[in-house]
Amino acid sequence: MRVTVHLPFCVGVENARWRAIRARATRRRRLPRTTTAIASDAVRGGNVAAFAVFAARRMGDAEARARRREDDDGGGDDVARGCASDAAAAPDGDGGRGVVVDVRELEKDALRRRFTSSVGACGADEGAIVDAGLKTTSRRPLAVVVHEVTYEVRKRGDAHARVRLLDDVSAVFPPGKISALMGPSGAGKTTLLDVVSGRKTQGYLRGRVVVGDEPASKAALKTCAAYVEQFDCLLPSLTVRETLMYQAQLKGGPDVSAKEREAHVERLLDDLRLRSCADVIVGSALSRGVSGGQAKRVNIGISLVTQPRVLFLDEPTSGLDSKTSYDLMRVIRKFADEDGVAVIATIHSPSSEAFRQFDRLLMLKGGRVTYAGPLFGEEGAETYFYSLGYFFDPNDNFADFLISTAADDAADFPREFAQSFHHKRNRDEVRKYIKDVVHRKSIGDTSSSLSSAIAEAPARSSFVNAVWTLLKYRTSRNYRNAQFVGARCAGHLIFAVVMATMYWNQGKSMSLASQINVSNMLFMNNVLPAFAAGAYLPSILMERPLLYRELDDGCYPLLAYITYKVIEETIAAFVVSLLATTIVYNAVGLVGNFAVDWLTYFGVQQCGAAIAYACAAVARDVDAANAILPVYNVLQILFAGLLLHAEDVPRGWSFWPPTLFVRYGWQAQMLNHFKRAEPSVFLDADGALEGVTGYYDIRGSVQGNVLFLYLLWIAWLALATIVTATVRHQQR
Repeated sequence: MRVTVHLPFCVGVENARWRAIRARATRRRRLPRTTTAIASDAVRGGNVAAFAVFAARRMGDAEARARRREDDDGGGDDVARGCASDAAAAPDGDGGRGVVVDVRELEKDALRRRFTSSVGACGADEGAIVDAGLKTTSRRPLAVVVHEVTYEVRKRGDAHARVRLLDDVSAVFPPGKISALMGPSGAGKTTLLDVVSGRKTQGYLRGRVVVGDEPASKAALKTCAAYVEQFDCLLPSLTVRETLMYQAQLKGGPDVSAKEREAHVERLLDDLRLRSCADVIVGSALSRGVSGGQAKRVNIGISLVTQPRVLFLDEPTSGLDSKTSYDLMRVIRKFADEDGVAVIATIHSPSSEAFRQFDRLLMLKGGRVTYAGPLFGEEGAETYFYSLGYFFDPNDNFADFLISTAADDAADFPREFAQSFHHKRNRDEVRKYIKDVVHRKSIGDTSSSLSSAIAEAPARSSFVNAVWTLLKYRTSRNYRNAQFVGARCAGHLIFAVVMATMYWNQGKSMSLASQINVSNMLFMNNVLPAFAAGAYLPSILMERPLLYRELDDGCYPLLAYITYKVIEETIAAFVVSLLATTIVYNAVGLVGNFAVDWLTYFGVQQCGAAIAYACAAVARDVDAANAILPVYNVLQILFAGLLLHAEDVPRGWSFWPPTLFVRYGWQAQMLNHFKRAEPSVFLDADGALEGVTGYYDIRGSVQGNVLFLYLLWIAWLALATIVTATVRHQQR
């Protein structure tokens, strides 16, 4: 069998550059060999498998290059003429050797592939296909371009110094292609992904990120892009189908009918190969559910429910075996090919099979570009590093080769890349796109593909629909969770039973001892719900990563989430407070209005929950929250009026008692029971007799204290909302 292998460079044009490469490689003692020599060595060494892989790759690359030259040069196949045309393709007279990628043409190509695969118009005219594609689908592919991006953060310990994490990064991420962000640890891969996706919450950014025809913004990216976190952040109590339906209902908006939503979810189950586990709960580390690979595909699925034009993936194959990671990348490959999605993924150490699904590579080291361009082919990463004297053995993993090579400190790879024609090609690709955008703006062309994407994107879920969806999928599941219900019910009912047995029939007597006992019981009846709210903290803090992700994805406004939580807590508190009040009221023998006692207990319970949410919003973790809440509650005990009368509070602390909801709840229940008509059995400072309400300086009326109690509930809810909106513990 005869194998024709094309040389990676044009001999007649590149003699001087090739001699320089050989000299530099000789100094490194890694002499590059011609492709013919590599093939000969493989055959002489008896490595038939390596030769077969090598030959297949070279033949495929040669054919792809020949087809590209036929398109560019009208079918000419002369090698020298192909090189000359490549050099002429570089704008600004740079004399670049590689073919400059026209991102506009790639957008049309992605649209053409989608239209052809959907209607089978293989033989149609190119312009007709593009025009028809634009008419039959409103989803025009979008390219992402990064132009001279520099990103810095403050240096720890020195407020005036900055650390540069990205340094003059430029690259093109075409539609319908899967682009890999690679580099050694600390290279800046995830930093760049967060910058491009608009997820950064701190730091100083210079440069441009263009999506479609306009500068990227967080609002625009929420409508046309999706971000898949490295770690799965899912609701463990929902099944796979319910998880996708939950996200589809939040993101679909009112324009999408229920049937369309269900049909799209069913297609996703098939495309993501999740049909077999559609009715299995997602689970968590403590409750077994779907497998790791299935959970990763579900995590991708919730990002695909909106059919995004751009998909960001943070290490999608981490923690997966080679077979699972390959299946995952095949799924992503399908969406890129059929829907024209521009996929940008950080990747660390994928399997060889999974890595072959990528098209382009942006390699970073220390925040600087060490390579940008095609991943495979004669003008790809292998050829580039081969020119630097680094030979890739076909038997090895190409991704591992790239990482280990870039981690080598023997060479200054960013400087080498800056002097290569690959850098010129990448620069020309970026400049060509940016110039086109500037030109369109200058002539007043407002038909921006990004603006079109925003206008054509389905409206986000309304406030009411968002609250209803959260209640439908999350509250219904939470109420089936024994741990969730127990944290909100068990403590109140246990306290009610204990106080009922301790103060049995004490309220039926107005003796001195009974007045003191009932006063203490009513005080603890208001203090214990405040402490019981500490049981809410773990579930609140465990939900926070999911809250951040759904807010970043634009699933709902923060106010909708707060409203949902208030309704969820209120429903549970309504029943529990009614039962607890019934037990205490009848067992102790209270004689006041039952409705007042119940409304007071319910209000104190809700104030405790609101403070728990405020503490969870302020605290970074559970330990900090568990330290803040008890301190506040102990201060309530000290200043509520039982241990220290109001007139005896030091002047410097006089502002504190009016802010305590326990004080208002206790005063309301004291007035409701005693009605200021109890026998006068206490001596005041002047030696006169007074009742227990006068002795403890109970102020105001029943209605006034209940009103202030509920006003404090609203105030604590408002504070919890403001703190949640302004304090972001997940810094990116």
